[in-house]
Amino acid sequence: AGGGCDPAMAPDRAPLPHGGYTCDHIWLLHAYSQYQRRRLHAPAPVPSQQGPVPSQQGPVPSPPSPVSSARAARDAVLAYEAAYLPGLDPDCSLLRFWAAVEAHDLCDSGQARGMMEAAVARCGGGSGVWVEFALMEARMERRSP
Repeated sequence: AGGGCDPAMAPDRAPLPHGGYTCDHIWLLHAYSQYQRRRLHAPAPVPSQQGPVPSQQGPVPSPPSPVSSARAARDAVLAYEAAYLPGLDPDCSLLRFWAAVEAHDLCDSGQARGMMEAAVARCGGGSGVWVEFALMEARMERRSP
């Protein structure tokens, strides 16, 4: 069976399945993360023509906002990766992806900066992470009033 994911396997020896990720689980977390990012820009659902469905248990709670829903998914994805797949995302691509979402899609420089600082701390200060961090900071600075 292709790819697979053995957390005991060193990342540099893991087979490269879908998209070059070190394991299928990381690929799946990236795919889910990209889906959550696309949801942020999706048009709001059209209200039902029939009106609200009566409930025996009181008013129907409104659904969470796309931003809070995406951030909850982000937290779940990053927690899952840290708990069950440690070391299988050696360049912190998931963390860096979500930092970019915060910076470019949600325009939250504090969240983005915190995530990039965590990426530098967790994955080492390789030049690629620092360059990405610097470019993100420059874009956020140009955008700020």
